[in-house]
Amino acid sequence: MAQPTHAGALCYRRSETGALEFLLIRTSRGDRWVIPKGGIDPGETTWEAAARETAEESGWRGEIERGELLRFQYFKPRRQRENQVVVHLLAAQEWRGPCEARARRWVSPEDATRLLAEGRAPRHAHELARVIQRGVKLLRGR
Repeated sequence: MAQPTHAGALCYRRSETGALEFLLIRTSRGDRWVIPKGGIDPGETTWEAAARETAEESGWRGEIERGELLRFQYFKPRRQRENQVVVHLLAAQEWRGPCEARARRWVSPEDATRLLAEGRAPRHAHELARVIQRGVKLLRGR
């Protein structure tokens, strides 16, 4: 399996009613909803990168799981390259305010799947749906 180029976090929490919610943020261009993700710095583990990116892009911090939730690939047309993303679960615990001015939104798993698919190639939308499905499967039993 290829080395990952990016790390991301599926950030989650429970609402006051106990419903599972996922955090989505707007892309830097503001045209799509995404999970927090970004490049991996030299010497950084994928879970450290995922936690850092979540804090930088959303202001949320929490307990990151070291084990991979899953990996997915997507094509970045502007750079003409394939990116491999490792996703980790992050239990949201504290909001300290965002370092970047990005819109953020807590949504149900169904809304997350729908919002992540908007404006994306079918293959990429499918991969993001897998992230949500895997997260739901693992978290429903907790």
